[in-house]
Amino acid sequence: DNLTQDSSSAVLRNEVVKLSEAGLDVYFYNDAYIIAGTESTDFPGSLSLGKVDDGKLYLLTKLPAEHQKPIQDSGEQLLDLGSQILIRSVYDELQLRSRLSNPFTPLETRPLKLSMSNSLSHELASDRNAIQDLIAQVSADSVLYFIQSLQNFQTRYAFADNRLAVANWIKGQFQRFGISASELHNFQWQGTTQYNVVATIPGTVYPDTYIIVGGHHDSITGDNPYVFAPGADDNASGTVAAIEMARVMMASGFQPKCSIRFVTFAAEEFGLWGSKAYAQMADNTDMDIRLMINHDMIANTNPNPDDPRVLLMPYDGFMQHTDHAAAITSQYTPLVPVYGSLNLSASDSYSFWQRGFPVIYYFEYNFSQVYHSNNDTVANLNPDYCAKVIRASTAVAASYANMPSPPANVQALDLGTGHGIQVSWSASTDPSFAYYKI
Repeated sequence: DNLTQDSSSAVLRNEVVKLSEAGLDVYFYNDAYIIAGTESTDFPGSLSLGKVDDGKLYLLTKLPAEHQKPIQDSGEQLLDLGSQILIRSVYDELQLRSRLSNPFTPLETRPLKLSMSNSLSHELASDRNAIQDLIAQVSADSVLYFIQSLQNFQTRYAFADNRLAVANWIKGQFQRFGISASELHNFQWQGTTQYNVVATIPGTVYPDTYIIVGGHHDSITGDNPYVFAPGADDNASGTVAAIEMARVMMASGFQPKCSIRFVTFAAEEFGLWGSKAYAQMADNTDMDIRLMINHDMIANTNPNPDDPRVLLMPYDGFMQHTDHAAAITSQYTPLVPVYGSLNLSASDSYSFWQRGFPVIYYFEYNFSQVYHSNNDTVANLNPDYCAKVIRASTAVAASYANMPSPPANVQALDLGTGHGIQVSWSASTDPSFAYYKI
């Protein structure tokens, strides 16, 4: 059923949970529709899309008119989801990419993990000076250098022969900063070996709890991506967010309480395959991910070079995390955070949200006019704006890294008196722990 545009997050989540409890597998939802699977042919208030084996289902993100190709050439439009479109297509992701400019991902017919958000600890006032000192080291010149270096590969296309060289260069930067725990996370896709890059600064108190800082490093154009796909904004800028954050944290001697893991993802342009592989591995191994921060296209301000706005894409269940990121962004930078579309499937944050992990997603407010073209070069981006977004994200990562973890092994025992409950939990190992509020 449609939900009104002003439905609160709590109402939306309640509707999703009720459908799940009624036996439906919920695959996707936003503030317009809930897409779910059921064997029942008569579910009240529903619109049937037919069997999923009638064709492949894809979630497409709408683009500005100048970038939008006709959807009907690629498949049958099933639903207009507001900021996204659900289509059924006979094409696989390679064929679809050759016909569309839109970001897309296959609609996975597996139930979403409907994790409820934990409440957040407020940032400690004593951390503010340390965070300000940390983010002051983010340099627009450094950002420009790293973006140019990635552009210098000429292409970072997922099928290009240099994909291992690109991944090794990124890994080499992390190692150069002094992050010894730097490695490649390999996965198979379309008959190729693809390479995510992973580098970890270990936590001092919670080493097995992680903040994931990510962005995809592959690029594409509509011309000849095997030869030239510079991808400066999409998405060298997001890759460089991870690289520059790692650089300043290591240079400043920053010691996070929980581990910060920088991950750049491969094969995003064909349906988020790198982040899917990594998020699935994290889910399979019960990785404790406190937060995933995604960066995708964070360097364009044209045609409004002085526009201070930045988009934060909210995801249901973790709205409080986006609120916290917006507050931190406003506190530490001159950027003006604006909320974008709910539960957007267009980038790597979606792969983590699907599997129940908390996410935050930074995106430029002014969509690049040279998207997926040979003109997506450093000459057409704003490194000062990009550095501001990275400062905001660095402050968010540092804030989350210094938060105490929720109490572990909580048990509540009914005392049988009708009004008494005994609550117990494991003692905190955090040296700055003060008290719990019950």
